[in-house]
Amino acid sequence: MSELAERHFRRIASWKRTVAILVVVLAFTSIAGLNVGFSQIPFQKIIAILLQNVLNTSQALNMPEPTAAESAILLQVRLPRILAGILVGASLSVGGVVFQAVFRNPMADPYVLGVSSGAAAGGVAAIAFGFGTATLGVFAVPAMAFFGASMTSMLVYRLAKIGGTTPAMTLLLSGIAISIVLSSFVTLTLFFANPYNQLQGIIFWLIGSLASMSWTEVIVATPLILIPALLINFFGRDLNVMLLGEEEAGHLGVEPESLKKIVILLASLAVASAVAISGIIGFVGLIVPHIVRLLVGPDHRILIPASIIGGATYMVAFDAVSRVIYPPLEFPVGVITALAGGPFFLYLLRRKKGSYRI
Repeated sequence: MSELAERHFRRIASWKRTVAILVVVLAFTSIAGLNVGFSQIPFQKIIAILLQNVLNTSQALNMPEPTAAESAILLQVRLPRILAGILVGASLSVGGVVFQAVFRNPMADPYVLGVSSGAAAGGVAAIAFGFGTATLGVFAVPAMAFFGASMTSMLVYRLAKIGGTTPAMTLLLSGIAISIVLSSFVTLTLFFANPYNQLQGIIFWLIGSLASMSWTEVIVATPLILIPALLINFFGRDLNVMLLGEEEAGHLGVEPESLKKIVILLASLAVASAVAISGIIGFVGLIVPHIVRLLVGPDHRILIPASIIGGATYMVAFDAVSRVIYPPLEFPVGVITALAGGPFFLYLLRRKKGSYRI
């Protein structure tokens, strides 16, 4: 075996270990999240409930018998909430990785670029005015959110592009400008929303929260998030090439424009589906890829799957924090992620401002 091949196999083995460790961390974080809440359920009973409903083996292992109330809380309230957190965190993180690679900008993020605002505008239109509900039913909100997210991402890219590049400052300004316009649309929609219960539901949704999550939302969102997230993994090598520049990528057999359209649409679908069930949760796609990049490096063949798992863990952990920070009340998780991500964004902006050119 040549030295190059041996090095390649060592790298693959290292990636597998990294992914395995991240999966274990996600599993432990999820189980811990199932214990967080007003009603404390012992971990043994949590395991018993899961085994009983998945493998039907809890009695064979002499696990403690949970009460009906404990089973209902875990299976109907906390478990769908944990799964929704996994889906939302994974989608926002993979969206951040894609946008940072395509725009070659470390501050690109679904929230900063206005993609989340576009998804929110589409979702609010579906909720308030019933767009698409007659034909799409429960898929109306995700469909309208995807339409808003994809159109916003393309518009921001077109506005920010100068020649063959997308400078950081013009990208940020384009995203901010589009976000302001979309926020005005959402505000106008709220003004006309009727009745009051509808208005209250839209506002709570826009804040960003995983509370009141149901199995229906999880089931609808799962394929809409997992399929594009998994497909993006196949473009890891091409995204690596894109970091060299569009002209260099073209010489190496990658069609930059086609690649950008495909991965942006896939990322927009994943982000839009996340926004449809959780509302706007900011900065996850900014922070997680940076943290994961420090752990595994810039190679997108490992960065993408590691960010998917890392984003899921991040969201589950922050959702647990939102439930215990001020008991018995709970903060919307979108507020907690914004408080964590805002200073990080300002730090990146300050560190990179010397390199900006308009």
